[in-house]
Amino acid sequence: PRRNQLSNGLDKLNKTKSEVAVLKQQLAEQQPVLIETSAKVKEQQAQIAVDKEEALVIKEEAETSSAAAATKAAECKEIKDSAEAGLAEALPALDAAVKCLAKLDKSQIVEVKALKKPPAGVRLGLQA
Repeated sequence: PRRNQLSNGLDKLNKTKSEVAVLKQQLAEQQPVLIETSAKVKEQQAQIAVDKEEALVIKEEAETSSAAAATKAAECKEIKDSAEAGLAEALPALDAAVKCLAKLDKSQIVEVKALKKPPAGVRLGLQA
């Protein structure tokens, strides 16, 4: 029994030794691939760092442009509001002028044309 135990133990040691030898062989074969892969990973990490910096610069430029665009939009809104307010004031006057023109008849226009030197108020009206 003791001999069988020793024989089994020796067999296991020999089997383990051969497995270790196979693993060492595989490790030796894969070592160049590991070195190459490590070098590629370092290159990629360096490229990622550069890309991150570029992205940060682009992000800052975009934020600056966005702020400038928001300022311009606010200025445009002020101009639009001002123009709408001016238009709201001018439209009633335009409507009144159109109504006055509609009341004119042809004989009144002929009378004004016949004046060689119309009064200042008439001249002002014709200029408008």
